[in-house]
Amino acid sequence: MKRIGFIGLGSMGLSMALNLRKAGFEVMGFNRTREKEAPLLQAGGLPAKSLKAVGEQCEVLVLCLPTDGVVREMMLGEGGALTGNTRVRWVVDCSTIDVTAARQLGADLLERGVWYFDSPVSGGPQGARDGTLTIMVGGDQAQMEEILPVYQVMGRNIVHVGPNGSAQQFKLINQILTWVNHAVICEAAALAKRAGLDEDKLYDCLMTSYGYSKVLEVTYKGHIQPLNFENPTGMKMMCKDLTLAQHFAHDYGAQLPMTDKAMELYQKALDDGYDGCDQCVILKQLLQA
Repeated sequence: MKRIGFIGLGSMGLSMALNLRKAGFEVMGFNRTREKEAPLLQAGGLPAKSLKAVGEQCEVLVLCLPTDGVVREMMLGEGGALTGNTRVRWVVDCSTIDVTAARQLGADLLERGVWYFDSPVSGGPQGARDGTLTIMVGGDQAQMEEILPVYQVMGRNIVHVGPNGSAQQFKLINQILTWVNHAVICEAAALAKRAGLDEDKLYDCLMTSYGYSKVLEVTYKGHIQPLNFENPTGMKMMCKDLTLAQHFAHDYGAQLPMTDKAMELYQKALDDGYDGCDQCVILKQLLQA
């Protein structure tokens, strides 16, 4: 059984790494904030002396990192996982990053004899905990089959979508639908609150109406109705993803008027100091307008 190095043990990555460990894989975890490795170590994960050591002792690397710059740094920067006498043959990058960056990483790693797969995920922290993520995969399909059991522990719907970069394109389409939907839900909720509607009955109606969406189901009781905007990474990561979507559209001459408008609302929230909040915080601003 192949040893896995897991780099990036945040709200998604830790659950994914723990599931791999529960499935019987040897997992060596590394996080820039080293104390976040503790839960994996307690579950029988292997300690990592350094990033370089992870590369020297693992055949598969799984990454769950915030940006393409961090991905490249962790792989190829000074002391990176692929800079020593590496054993790594496959890199599964579950980060959501720039399309062009994913293509370049694929080419750069292949020169080192390493197969790279951009493998962004969808399903949120709950999907990561349950092992039910949708994982879109870009890269060599035959090589992907070699490590399919790794994917199958982390996700329920594994879809090979094309060469490197393709999976990021699929993910960014998903992000447009997700985050524009968030903005529209906040707009509708602001009107409902101003009108004094019974929000429990409204929710029950929407759950069986054409206005239903998974985003509505997940956010309404947790964030929209109670005006709870706690989520330390939500706004920053969401704005990063929408910016990547705008770059993707620009490359193909496509217009994203709804996305652009949603981004204006989110950017205003960031400018107003709500960077440590859930993206539904724009509801608060709409109610104050």
